[in-house]
Amino acid sequence: MSPRKAAGALFLLAVIFRTLYVFVFPPGGTDHEMMHTAAQNLLSGHGLGFFEASAGDLSTVRFRAMHEWPPLAAWMLSVATAITGDGRLADFLLFGSGILLLLVVLRALMGVLQLGPRVQALLWILVVSNPEPFRNLGLTDLYGALFLLWSVLLCIRLLQQPAGSNRQVIVASLFFFLPAAFRYQYYPLIFLFPAFLLIAAWMGNRRLLFRQAWLSFSVVFFLLATQVAFLFQQSGSGAFIAKDATGFYPENLLWTYPFLVKSFINTSYLENTLIAWGGTWSLMIYYALLLFVTVFICTKLFQYLVRRLWQLRPAAAKAADAEEHWQQRLVPALANFLLMGVSLAVLLLLTVLSLRYDAQKTPEGAFGFTYVHESRYFLGSSLLLLLLVSRLLQEHPFRLPQLRLLPVRRLAIATLLVVNLSLFGKFLVNVSFGAVPSTGTAQLAERKKVEQTLLRLKEKNNLPIVVAASVKYFAYQPQPDVAVLQDYQEVLQSGVRTSQPVQLVLITRKQLSDAELKFIYQKGAVQVYAGNRCRLYHVIAGSNEQMAAR
Repeated sequence: MSPRKAAGALFLLAVIFRTLYVFVFPPGGTDHEMMHTAAQNLLSGHGLGFFEASAGDLSTVRFRAMHEWPPLAAWMLSVATAITGDGRLADFLLFGSGILLLLVVLRALMGVLQLGPRVQALLWILVVSNPEPFRNLGLTDLYGALFLLWSVLLCIRLLQQPAGSNRQVIVASLFFFLPAAFRYQYYPLIFLFPAFLLIAAWMGNRRLLFRQAWLSFSVVFFLLATQVAFLFQQSGSGAFIAKDATGFYPENLLWTYPFLVKSFINTSYLENTLIAWGGTWSLMIYYALLLFVTVFICTKLFQYLVRRLWQLRPAAAKAADAEEHWQQRLVPALANFLLMGVSLAVLLLLTVLSLRYDAQKTPEGAFGFTYVHESRYFLGSSLLLLLLVSRLLQEHPFRLPQLRLLPVRRLAIATLLVVNLSLFGKFLVNVSFGAVPSTGTAQLAERKKVEQTLLRLKEKNNLPIVVAASVKYFAYQPQPDVAVLQDYQEVLQSGVRTSQPVQLVLITRKQLSDAELKFIYQKGAVQVYAGNRCRLYHVIAGSNEQMAAR
């Protein structure tokens, strides 16, 4: 088989196995269920949002428009749910389509970057065998990364094949904006693409591109302003960020996800070994070491690309070969700079957010979340760095007069393939024999039982239900008579206040806290469900008799 056919076959395998991964590990988590609830409420005619109860009066329920994410992902989910008739089938439809489009765009990027068939085949092997960049993806993460890569592709094409009309620039600018239509974190990043076109126009002394870059900037700004105005009108907020304590928290960076290393190699076995050997502290030290390596390598790469770009400024070319200089030397250098710049911009933004906002903690006080720790935020950066490193290795053979690095490079590539393929083979064996941990499936099954319990309580007592939960994953249910109390600690500390009888359902973790035990004892709440991850306690509040349904 020729290298070109091999690359095509491996591309098909990448589509198959990356889609299979979504089926084996279905999307889940609190954010995903909140979006499902908002989409179901939209289909039910209530609007895109949630029913929420007031802590001052549990019987006072209002509908709040969703503002945790831009609305495009939830709209897509509601359309897919209407088509399939089932929210989980809608998940597979949207995630399968998103993965397919992402890999198609990645393949197109390999083409415009002029990667050889052998290099493309190697990249597809890494994409097939290394699941690290694709772990724990949410709908907004997947489509945000998809349109980030698509924007990079369109930017490079505008340099290689200048737009003949402003219509092409306007269409490209729509794609530049789309990442911000899925995640608020992309708000500042979408302006990188018009800014890059301005830099390219200045470097190449191209007046038409300069005018088109300003047109692109105007279109992107207009689209973003329109979205912000729409969100303000709907929910009173143009963006959303978790309500964590603000300050300066450099310790959060110790948990930075090592996206540079994990872009190339599956390190899950090593990390599990470290946790088993030394607990989370050993993993934190490992992450801190890789953070130093990542910063060092990225800084050196960025310095090299900037220096190379400066050496190729138009003054270095004669007027007679200016077009050849642009196409053959300056555009490839600009493309490399764009790949690196977008990757670093994502890292810089997540670093600033993690330094500014305190890490979220679990109820037990353990580390829970900070922006640089989330692997799903680095999908776009991981794939762009894969492309950049592959292109640099293709352009530069790294043969020095006194040290031949070609055998070292081959050994490194062989090591990557052996590690990734061996763990990938183990994954296939586990899937075949049903030995893959089914955490996501088990959570979905338990969520279904919680939903059935709430429906049974509603039918039995014919009263609206207010859910107060320490585990929000189980709280958001697409039922008009089930409202969520946002501040869980408020009801535990201040007690129950309601002007009309309501059913209060407390969703706790498996292990109860002292405050929860005290509340349950004082209110006479009865346990109506006990699962592997949560418990449900029920009491009718506001009636003459504080009855507990059994």
